[in-house]
Amino acid sequence: MLIGLTGTDQRNDGISCAADERISTDSEFHRHDEGPVEVCAFNNRGLGQSSVADNDLEVDFQLEEKALMVHRALAVDKELQPDKVRREIAVSAGKLSVHFEAVEARFLRASYSAFMDVLTLATKTIEEFGQGMVS
Repeated sequence: MLIGLTGTDQRNDGISCAADERISTDSEFHRHDEGPVEVCAFNNRGLGQSSVADNDLEVDFQLEEKALMVHRALAVDKELQPDKVRREIAVSAGKLSVHFEAVEARFLRASYSAFMDVLTLATKTIEEFGQGMVS
């Protein structure tokens, strides 16, 4: 007889189980001499925490104009899998803030890595050629 959540012969979840909640079938796999088997199922996905992977990034450009230029350059680059990854970009006080959310960590890593490549390119381009454009 297997009763407890961890395989003990004693209940360990603090909840009593009525006899009609126990599984009892006449299939070839059921042994009547062993008594009923209680089945316990639980969700082990993080102790109440969200299963959504997320990350925040903040880059300080010192000047609002530089941050806005980078924002405009990156805002047109949409996520390739918007059903799996969401990205929000905002500018405040010369800082570019980016929030990522993904259904799985692997999608978050891929999106974050690709975004960092484009962010680096945009930043280097502004540093190299944007001096006259930023006051």
